[in-house]
Amino acid sequence: AVIQDCLREYRLEHEQDKQTGRLSKGTRQKILFLKAILNNPELLILDEPLNYLDPEIRIRVKEKLKELSAAGKLVLLSSHTLAEVEDLCTTIIIIRQGRILTCTSLLELKQKCAVAAEQSLEKIYLRIIGST
Repeated sequence: AVIQDCLREYRLEHEQDKQTGRLSKGTRQKILFLKAILNNPELLILDEPLNYLDPEIRIRVKEKLKELSAAGKLVLLSSHTLAEVEDLCTTIIIIRQGRILTCTSLLELKQKCAVAAEQSLEKIYLRIIGST
């Protein structure tokens, strides 16, 4: 019943009998996400989990990630889309060429960089890596 509910919620009920290789990238991404959360893990490591998803499913995945985090699960998210990182993450780690440049909250990062509260993470990132 849980699997059927997930398939329905993420609009996959018509895809369940198809070979994974024949599915769209977005559908495969949804399946990978559901496989990752199905057993309610304490630690969830995701690389670009919102890629290829349509807006409705992106919102559902983001809500689910926030729900998992609020429930005390550790969600480690890797993304090049800094607006998503800003929206989803409580701690920001910026890595460049294998080196950790910073590991802190977004608020602390803004204070450390002496930027206005409305300054985007993208602008802060450019400042940290020395491109501005």
